[in-house]
Amino acid sequence: MNIESSTQWEVLPRDGTRGAWKKMCVSLTAEGRLRICSVTMKALGRPLAFLVLYDRHTHRIGLKPSPSGVENAYPAGKRAQSPGRVLYLARLLEEFGIQLPRTVRFVNPRIENGILLLDLRTAAPLAGRSKQ
Repeated sequence: MNIESSTQWEVLPRDGTRGAWKKMCVSLTAEGRLRICSVTMKALGRPLAFLVLYDRHTHRIGLKPSPSGVENAYPAGKRAQSPGRVLYLARLLEEFGIQLPRTVRFVNPRIENGILLLDLRTAAPLAGRSKQ
């Protein structure tokens, strides 16, 4: 049997989109742990802390980079074995009545006027790991 004659290869085109490891990624757990990947932190200038903003009308979270020690600034904690950072924001969920049934990822995080915008209306459930 000649494998070459029965195989009909197709080339996967490159369309210029970025791989998952080169995109801004942010997720929020139901307990309030906001995880920010290293690509996102780099785009924000690798701040040590953030002012956490919330717009009740648009259901958007805003993260404004801030020096540590500034009043109301939340520190960007280190994540184990990861260059990304984590913010502990249980208070955000409680203060504004945000209820998440499970961890969500923000589909299109973007930076406007130096503020990272995270839209809860378009956030998608993060795929869970299968337990074996």
